[in-house]
Amino acid sequence: MPPINGKSTEPNEPGVLGESTQYNGVLGQTIADGHAGVAGVSDEGNGNGVYGRSKNRNGVYGVSLAAEHSGVVGQNDNGTGVLGRSANSRGVWGLSDNSVGVLAQTRSSNTPALQAFQSNPNSDSFALHAKHDGGKTAGFFEGGVWGESKNGFGVFGSSDSHRGVRGVSKLSVGVNGINEAPAKIQPDRGCGVHGEAVNGFGVCGG
Repeated sequence: MPPINGKSTEPNEPGVLGESTQYNGVLGQTIADGHAGVAGVSDEGNGNGVYGRSKNRNGVYGVSLAAEHSGVVGQNDNGTGVLGRSANSRGVWGLSDNSVGVLAQTRSSNTPALQAFQSNPNSDSFALHAKHDGGKTAGFFEGGVWGESKNGFGVFGSSDSHRGVRGVSKLSVGVNGINEAPAKIQPDRGCGVHGEAVNGFGVCGG
């Protein structure tokens, strides 16, 4: 049977229209390796290759039954592979019942696997927020933590009922403070370690 060819030159008229009240409007199926059941291409103009829209469910829904493949894949060798955008909710949401919700990985020698930016200079919100519903450790880093700030704390720790910051080392110093400020700086801004206390010791060593 020859392929069905639809063509339109009108502004709001589709080339091919499929409608159904009980099933998919259009169904594409193939058994050819390396090809898609449905393919969308836009090589001219500024249109999308594939566009999905829904008033009550997902705009685009992808499912894969292969263990090592993805339900949805986005690829762009010179731009963003996948972009999620929302005006009033999550831009991207990753959810898993038994594994990692979101995995970030890079092979680059000079860029991080994950970046978080707060683009509103007047906001008091964090660029990155981690929370454990059970009240346990929210973040774990293999390789250490580096904190840097021009106008605030490089690293800040706070706890209602335990240590705000704890440093542990098996072979060296648990916590090390270094001051590189010039000697003319006031003493309270020239300390390697500075401790304050309301009702106890500011700094205690044992």
